[in-house]
Amino acid sequence: GNPAYINIITDKDGIVRSLNQNLSEKYNSFAYEIFRKYENKNSEKTQKFLINFIGHPYKQFSFSDVIKGIISEETFRDKIVLIGAVAPDLHDNYLVPISKTNAMPGVEIHANILQTLITKQFLEYENKYFVVLFILIFSIVITLLTNYLDLFKTAFFCLALFILYLFFSIFIFEKGIIIDLIYTPI
Repeated sequence: GNPAYINIITDKDGIVRSLNQNLSEKYNSFAYEIFRKYENKNSEKTQKFLINFIGHPYKQFSFSDVIKGIISEETFRDKIVLIGAVAPDLHDNYLVPISKTNAMPGVEIHANILQTLITKQFLEYENKYFVVLFILIFSIVITLLTNYLDLFKTAFFCLALFILYLFFSIFIFEKGIIIDLIYTPI
């Protein structure tokens, strides 16, 4: 196979969210090279994209069990298999958006990158104009509510709007768009 790099780059806050294929002019990322072999063609290379992490870990098998024959090679027939270390002492673990406090092994991050490429379920952030429009609409609605209703009813409707917004953000995330739940002025 072709040589590839395995570097995992974290964001400024130490969390891995995306794959940047611009790290090397000469080599592709490890996951992209596997994807090319899987597709059996030179597919269009996405330079940078958000990784769509799945909510559960992939199946893991002990390498020594495979070597000893405890796990049959039939288990791996017609499947993509990534071999990597998952021991925390090796320091190949990174925080990802779904990891809470448990870091994810680097090999599993590569598996998530590969799955994102294969399924083409890319994520993207919401449009900035949509953010401004949404804030404007919410501001107008809340202003109208405070002008025409008492404090208790206004608080109730604001809470209801927030809950609706939460459900909307979950629904739109299923479509591949990430919406900020809280907007900061920065």
